[in-house]
Amino acid sequence: MANERDPRVISPPASIELFGHRATPARVGLIPRSPAWRVGHALLALGICWGAILVVMWVPPHIPWILTAFALGVFFAVRYARERYTLVELEGTCPRCGAPQTSTKPTRFGEPHRLHCAHCHQLLLVRAETAAAERMSA
Repeated sequence: MANERDPRVISPPASIELFGHRATPARVGLIPRSPAWRVGHALLALGICWGAILVVMWVPPHIPWILTAFALGVFFAVRYARERYTLVELEGTCPRCGAPQTSTKPTRFGEPHRLHCAHCHQLLLVRAETAAAERMSA
């Protein structure tokens, strides 16, 4: 698991749930994101996208490019500001079909995190005890 490689990664107790089925245990690797990290990345996203307005405003048609760069800045800023945890690793099984569920692509961890089973195409919910995660990171 990622804990051996990165000391920031924590592994709180977690499960994969599906309505009408018994939850299965899962192992997750989360990186807690501090308020400073979230604000910094949000401001960086705004700076890059809004700075791009100075370049794209010269490309015809002008208004759509300006509005797109403005909206992308807001979109990415909100996305970074809401990222309390980053999911870097997931291992578990689907409660319905038993197919292995793995993920190593870093992504924002929603509470609960949504995941689709590639085998039975069900929407699975990954729940982690983030309160325990906060105690582990302190």
